[in-house]
Amino acid sequence: MFTTHRSRTPRAIAAFVLSIGLLAIPNPITGTPRASAATFSNTTGTYINEKISWICACSVDATKPPALSSFDVKVDGVSNPATALTIFGSAVMDLTLTSPVYSGSVITFTYNAPAVDNTLANNAFQRSNGEDYASFTLTITNMGRPRPVTTTTAPLNVGSATPSWDTDPVTEAETDAFTEGFWPSVIPGNIIITDQFGFTVDKKNGIKPKIRMKDYAGKIKMTISATYKDGAKTKKYKCTYAPFGSTKKVKTAKWKWYTPKKACILPKALVTAIQTGKTTLNAKGAWPRIWVTSGKKARPDKTKIKARTLKYTVRAKPAAAQ
Repeated sequence: MFTTHRSRTPRAIAAFVLSIGLLAIPNPITGTPRASAATFSNTTGTYINEKISWICACSVDATKPPALSSFDVKVDGVSNPATALTIFGSAVMDLTLTSPVYSGSVITFTYNAPAVDNTLANNAFQRSNGEDYASFTLTITNMGRPRPVTTTTAPLNVGSATPSWDTDPVTEAETDAFTEGFWPSVIPGNIIITDQFGFTVDKKNGIKPKIRMKDYAGKIKMTISATYKDGAKTKKYKCTYAPFGSTKKVKTAKWKWYTPKKACILPKALVTAIQTGKTTLNAKGAWPRIWVTSGKKARPDKTKIKARTLKYTVRAKPAAAQ
């Protein structure tokens, strides 16, 4: 019996041709390599002087720094956006945040690099030859200052909030609870504006400011002024006191009163105008404060002490308060 065999030659030829064609197609893996980014070598930074600081073993063009949006900073899990990047030379970086960070908080810091462009044309952390650094995360050591103590103060009872000079205040105020005082009904007398500040008036209508200090010290420069009628004439009055206070450093802070040696003498017509409510006496002063036990413009916790601007008004006592 004979068996018939069909020829497979055409199919074999087609397979051979297809294999040759595939070999002719370029392999994408062996083509031009895509751009890659360098690994950032430093992985630690510090938070000090209100800034995140770190050292980069790289060259950064200060005119083309990374965008601030490239930095993702979180404090205790809450976003704290960067507001400024300062570059010193090509190695030291300072990043300023929106809000201060206090000791005990956890800072997470990530740099999200833009698309790789290994030239000097883009804004990124890069080497001197233009090779970009890849995204990186820093471990931040928090050296921030202690968190301020938050206290809750009960609402004041207006009837019992009358300022007094009879006893020392519990604390030294940073701002004035009151800025107006009333001309005394009896001369000589006192114009008590706050527990720490006011004026004294003598029998010759001489008026002097008086301030009580404890933790803070410094010399105050103050001027008083007023516009008033003397008969048909409008007059202006102005008097500047010699600086008063103290810049002396002491070992122990204690409450102490300070006042200028010489008073400003008010014209009789001005006193009458104040008493009758036709004008007011205005005082303005500048107090460049220092810490009394150190003589420095910083508190023991290293926070800066700001100068105070003092503004007060003396007027006639309202009829209801007579």
